[in-house]
Amino acid sequence: MENNKTIKALRELYIDIHAKEKIEIHLKNIDRLILEKEAEEKRTAVLLLKEERDVKQLEAETLVNIFRSVLGNREQALEKERQEYLQAFLVNKAARDSLEELKKERTLLLKVYSSKFRVEDQFDKILSDRHKEIARTWPELGEDILHFESSIANHKAKIREIQQAKREGQKTIRMLQQIAVNLDKVESWGGLFSKKSTTNRRRSKDKIQRAIKSADTYLQRFEKELFDLSDHYGLDYSTQINEIKGFINQIFDSLISDWIIKEAIVHSANVISNQSDKITRIVAMLDQHILQTKDYIKQEQQDKRKLVARVINKK
Repeated sequence: MENNKTIKALRELYIDIHAKEKIEIHLKNIDRLILEKEAEEKRTAVLLLKEERDVKQLEAETLVNIFRSVLGNREQALEKERQEYLQAFLVNKAARDSLEELKKERTLLLKVYSSKFRVEDQFDKILSDRHKEIARTWPELGEDILHFESSIANHKAKIREIQQAKREGQKTIRMLQQIAVNLDKVESWGGLFSKKSTTNRRRSKDKIQRAIKSADTYLQRFEKELFDLSDHYGLDYSTQINEIKGFINQIFDSLISDWIIKEAIVHSANVISNQSDKITRIVAMLDQHILQTKDYIKQEQQDKRKLVARVINKK
């Protein structure tokens, strides 16, 4: 009896899941049509205003202008402008009506969609809670479910590691931004030679050196996380790691050149900016891998549910 309740619940939830997927597709298409209709409504509204101005302009012609032209020609021209205005009005009204209907349909679909918000989670929870029961009835299905769950768990672990790498990259970027701010302050004091200015510049340089060491520490952690991703999941970031290596030597070399030789910040700011840009690009790549892996999880979950639905519907 309990097994029959489980099967019934899974069947009903899968029907809702399938309906939800269809609604998602329909909503996507409606959103596209709404954008098109909004553009059309704006375009036809502009045309309607133009035609209205043309009619009013022709109706308001002075008596002198009327006598200067043939009366019949003026009436024909006015009638033509009125017809063009009517056409523009009807086209604009059709666009507004169509847009209103699309928005109504979208509102109704969103209401239905909201009622099915957590159906996938409910389906998966029943599978998890009743896995032993299902496995006893369909041993092969039980093994397949375990295979899917193992694969999904691996994908989630991968996302956690990518997010950790991303956090280290973002920490490095923030520290580099702080160094850039401090460098700008040193440069702004470059033309002042008072005792107070010299003291401020020395303190700022000390602060920059400490921040550079912190940035290098974050950078090493970032590199480690990227190597871990390569070892665990085959995500090759070797090219990107090589591009950001040697930062500490580059920045100190630039600072020595700027402070001692040029007595102004020239190259150091560029080194910081370039390094920040490189790390930002890597973080963007990590974001893409997260999105891609989430798509893998979604597909695995869909395949698992389809398999279960296919098996229980045969009963």
